[in-house]
Amino acid sequence: MYARRYPLVPRSRWSIIANGYDEEDFVEVEQLMRETPSRNHRALLVHSGVLYPSERDPSIFFAALADLRREGKISPANLHIVLRGSGSEEFYRQQLRQHAIEDIVSLEKSISHHSALEEMLRADGLLLFQAANCNHQIPAKLYEYLRARRPIFAMTDPEGDTAKLLKSVGVETIAALDRKDCIAEGLLNFLTRIHEGHATSPADHEILRHSRKFRSQELAALLESMSLDLRN
Repeated sequence: MYARRYPLVPRSRWSIIANGYDEEDFVEVEQLMRETPSRNHRALLVHSGVLYPSERDPSIFFAALADLRREGKISPANLHIVLRGSGSEEFYRQQLRQHAIEDIVSLEKSISHHSALEEMLRADGLLLFQAANCNHQIPAKLYEYLRARRPIFAMTDPEGDTAKLLKSVGVETIAALDRKDCIAEGLLNFLTRIHEGHATSPADHEILRHSRKFRSQELAALLESMSLDLRN
């Protein structure tokens, strides 16, 4: 995008160092967790962070949930969804009531970063929302989702950078945020994988590439190459 905006700058001058997660934060949380996450017949799915009404609009997701409930495919007995610190709570609470899914989806207040990481680690699955108008942006929470090693269900444009990152680490549970039928089908498949124990997370070597320690090594290598260019 920036190369197109500044076409006179040579392509060789552009480099990207992506965001990442802090390993130390996760190690500290894991050491403080007194018990391992318990799994039962009711799947717990979590979205952690702000849901912007435009950039991460969950309304079609809510409509898909309502359809699945009417069809008897989900219920409060087998699914609990937590939207943590989403913002616009009154607006979303009204939508939940309209769709009659307020006993499946909970709007919960913001908590500390460490507590949010623990909630991710204890979840059966993690939800990601990213609209097509943010195709050049990757939510910072995605990197923490990867490190949490929990299955991810992403609602985003399959052609955007978020989807490309997910696919690069082997995550294929992706549905377009604006397609109710795709979300419903994808979510059912995702829940089936969880209940049958087939839901997977990226391999450790893929996860490590997205740590901020690794990003720091990328920065060091970039600075070293710039230094060599200057000396030459």
